Amino acid sequence: MPRRIESPSSILSYKQCPRKYYYQYIEHRQTKSNIHTLRGNIVHDVLDRFFVQPPTLDNDTYMEKCVTHLRTLFENEWSWQKANFLKMGMHPAALQTFYVETLGMLSLWLEKFLTKLTATTEPINDRFRALTPLREQEFVSPVHAVKGYVDVIEQENDVVRVMDYKTSSKAELTDEYRLQLGIYALLYHEKNGAVPDSVGIYFLKHADHYEKTMVVTDELLQEARFAIETHHLSTVSDRIGDYPQKIGPLCKWSTGQCDFYDLCFTQKKLS
Repeated sequence: MPRRIESPSSILSYKQCPRKYYYQYIEHRQTKSNIHTLRGNIVHDVLDRFFVQPPTLDNDTYMEKCVTHLRTLFENEWSWQKANFLKMGMHPAALQTFYVETLGMLSLWLEKFLTKLTATTEPINDRFRALTPLREQEFVSPVHAVKGYVDVIEQENDVVRVMDYKTSSKAELTDEYRLQLGIYALLYHEKNGAVPDSVGIYFLKHADHYEKTMVVTDELLQEARFAIETHHLSTVSDRIGDYPQKIGPLCKWSTGQCDFYDLCFTQKKLS
């Protein structure tokens, strides 16, 4: 039987709870959107589109034009998604707070980008083009049967960085993030025949810990290979009984619960 094409998300889902993985990736049951994933989608879309049709810049007004460009993209995206937030039961006052917080994340990103934009004496439009990264790149590995979408690939002076945007409340390179970034480095290596110099995360909610990176080492790549192959060996079966529940805080919490909570705890008999 051919191996499933996995992703960092599916591998991490199995680590969180094998039963959750079974319902989502073997039975293909629907999962619900939530306000945090929806906000993450908005931020990713805005930052991608910022470079799709960039404004024409000049040395006198480039800051104002970049601010206006980003703000317009955000307002358009927010207006389009606002109804979805309200459908999730979000109170208008809470939604306004969420709006301000999200705009703050994008403003922090723009502040950091403008600092890079003015770091040399190159003409401003040339510098903008040089800083324009590859975005939303899909990598698929036939060798490892894994795929992933990379938010940003930056290349400057022959130095390559593979970066991801996060809107999470904590700015930590956790074991989960380390695995995700290791898989991205492995995928980049397989596609391009070269290892990226570093991988990392832009924590858009944290001005003091905005950017965290790791040098790509053989150890990091080997950890990624081992995690992928271990996952494939653990998920050969299609039987629900081979995917036990991992009961813990991620089953149910003060403001929500796992998408499969009711199904998981009302099912009496394993098939």
